[in-house]
Amino acid sequence: MMWRGVPRGVVVLGLVSLCMDVSSESIHALLPLYLATGLGVSMFAIGMLEGAAEALALIVKVFSGAWSDAVRKRKPLVLAGYGLAALTKPIFALAPSFAWIAGARFADRGPNSRNDNSIFHNNTTDAFSDVVSGFSRTNLQADPRSRPRLR
Repeated sequence: MMWRGVPRGVVVLGLVSLCMDVSSESIHALLPLYLATGLGVSMFAIGMLEGAAEALALIVKVFSGAWSDAVRKRKPLVLAGYGLAALTKPIFALAPSFAWIAGARFADRGPNSRNDNSIFHNNTTDAFSDVVSGFSRTNLQADPRSRPRLR
């Protein structure tokens, strides 16, 4: 099934990616407030957690991209990344301590985005590559534009 030239797999992956990005941004926007007021964590510890989580995300992206290029299998990495991220969402709400939230925050940063783009472009032909690029760019731009509405 194609939607105006965009293969079904690209549409489904784009919508899953958008939903996961919006849910992660919703949680991560409120997380420092919860850590500071609910659990009494210092601002320094919150900053260290955020910095370490972002650094880990960048490192994982590099190695997962290199691994998927070598193995030529991107779908298992994307499924593992989104599956792990989906499993961490309830932990944020149920976490009894800073350590639980730190573990969930690190696990939430999976190997998705670099492999998403590869799957987007591997699932299309040259005739529709511009359409798929536009679809993926629109999907990436929709997430930041939704952040102010969610906060």
